[in-house]
Amino acid sequence: VILTQANGVTAAELRAWVNQRVAARYQRLHDVVILDEFPRSVIGKTLKRVLREPYWAEQGKRI
Repeated sequence: VILTQANGVTAAELRAWVNQRVAARYQRLHDVVILDEFPRSVIGKTLKRVLREPYWAEQGKRI
């Protein structure tokens, strides 16, 4: 998540807010990461691979 204004919202508060508003349990958030900006390529595309690397580093195996 990229916050547009630094109004003191924490990852835990954001996760709780979203989880109160989704209908199904499978839609609930487990983790929220707040970043200053998304990693971008030279042409400006979001580098999803770079965003996923910290998650997969913590997992025992990859799908």
